[in-house]
Amino acid sequence: APVHRAPASKLSVPGEKALAVRYAPILYFHPNETNFLQDPLTFIEQSTLRQELDFRPDRQLRGRGEVRAEELRDIGPGNRRADGQVFLDHQNETLGAKVRVGDLDNSRLLYEYDARTNTLTYHLFYAYNNGPPGIAEGQNHEGDWERVTVQLDERYQPTAVRYSAHEGLNSERPWSEAPKEDGRPVVYVGQGSHANYPEPGTWATNVTLADDRAAPGGTRFDLAGQTAVDVTTEPYYGSHVLWGERGSLAEVRQ
Repeated sequence: APVHRAPASKLSVPGEKALAVRYAPILYFHPNETNFLQDPLTFIEQSTLRQELDFRPDRQLRGRGEVRAEELRDIGPGNRRADGQVFLDHQNETLGAKVRVGDLDNSRLLYEYDARTNTLTYHLFYAYNNGPPGIAEGQNHEGDWERVTVQLDERYQPTAVRYSAHEGLNSERPWSEAPKEDGRPVVYVGQGSHANYPEPGTWATNVTLADDRAAPGGTRFDLAGQTAVDVTTEPYYGSHVLWGERGSLAEVRQ
C-alpha cells in the first residue's frame, strides 16, 4: 500500500527519532527469502514513470533517472482507480534481476509518529514481492510497502504491537505478549510476501492455497542499526503513485 496519510503533529519529549530507534523492530527473514528491504529513493531512481492506457501501449512520462521524487506528490488519490493510472515501472529488465534483491545495507529506518493515535509506525519497503511457489505467484509484484506499528501510552511506553499482513488480516499482540529482544519487537517476515507476523509458522490469507510462511533461520536484521528518517519528510510522501506493476490477482481484485 502507498504511503499517503497526512503528517501529524510532532513529539517534543522524548523526541521522535530517539523513540523510533528505541522501539525499532528486529526482523527475521525466512531462510528462503530472496528479496529484501530497499530504499524507496533507490527504487525511484531505478524506475521509469508510466501511464497505463486502455488497449494501447503504456505511455512513458519519465525515463529512468528522470523521475523526480518531489513531483510524485502531485499524483493524487484519484490515481487509484483512474482509467490511465500512473505507476513506477522498476527497470529490472534493463538493470538485471539483481535489483529486485534489494539492499539491506542501504535501507533506512523509516518511521512515522502520529500524535492523534500516539503510535509509532515503521514503514518497510521492498523492491519486489515474490511469494512461495504455487498460486501465490499470481500475487507477485514490484514495489511492496509493509508496516509494523507500536502503540504508546501517555508516558510513551509501548502497550501493543501491530503487524501488517494481507487483505485486512493484520495481527496484534499486547506488549507483554509480543516477542522481543533488548526491549524491542521481534517480527517474522513472510517468505516473499513480506507480511509481518509475531511468531513463525504458516499463516492463512484470504487467497486459497496461498498461505504465508514465516520462519527463523534466515537473515536477522536489526532496524535500529540503520539511519532513522521521518518518512513524512521524504519527497515522495503523500503520493498516490502505484509503486510498480501489479500482479495478476491484484488486477482481478480491483
